[in-house]
Amino acid sequence: MSTSPVMSITDEIVAELEALAISVWGWNMTAFFQKPDAFEVEADWEWHVGAIDEDGNKYPLLHVNASQYDSGDSEKIARYYAACSRDTILALLAERKELVRDRER
Repeated sequence: MSTSPVMSITDEIVAELEALAISVWGWNMTAFFQKPDAFEVEADWEWHVGAIDEDGNKYPLLHVNASQYDSGDSEKIARYYAACSRDTILALLAERKELVRDRER
């Protein structure tokens, strides 16, 4: 667990994050997965963030390749980006807004 201080979240950062989350409406980026490459063995498949439809078809949008930096964190990074979905961000911002309102009362 990191012991670094938590950055202060300004109203400008919140507004920008909310606008960005709203702007990606329709992009379902909540899945992380490995996708085969025709030239690699399964152990070398790289991680992706994107969508998986009801038939199991995978639609990669972001390609995660931490191994190029001698790191084995590609799966962890892909999981993180998939967890930071549009709906999750908007829900966290709505909860934050309510907490700020409660604090100001």
